[in-house]
Amino acid sequence: MSAKGISLLGNQSAKGFLKALFGVKSAHDPASITSPNDNDTTLTVTGARLGDFVIVAPVTSIPAGGAIVGWVSATDTVTIRFIGIVGTVDSTSQDFNVLVLGNRD
Repeated sequence: MSAKGISLLGNQSAKGFLKALFGVKSAHDPASITSPNDNDTTLTVTGARLGDFVIVAPVTSIPAGGAIVGWVSATDTVTIRFIGIVGTVDSTSQDFNVLVLGNRD
């Protein structure tokens, strides 16, 4: 952190770095997962590009023993991976907020 604010990737400021912002809300009902397995689902996020940052936020809590992660897997496509860490994770349908942050040249 610099005295003037947040510094990202060396000397770039957050304002200069973030040039694209896309968000969607989507419902998913992942299959039951037994650790150490996972389950992927994809959704369309128009404008998302490879290398963009993805934040996945469940509207309700995810079941104990589970985790989620997201990334841009292709242009306009985000993959959400549901991970079973401990035991069997059985989730009901949930809403997820997905935020994609990008740096555009």
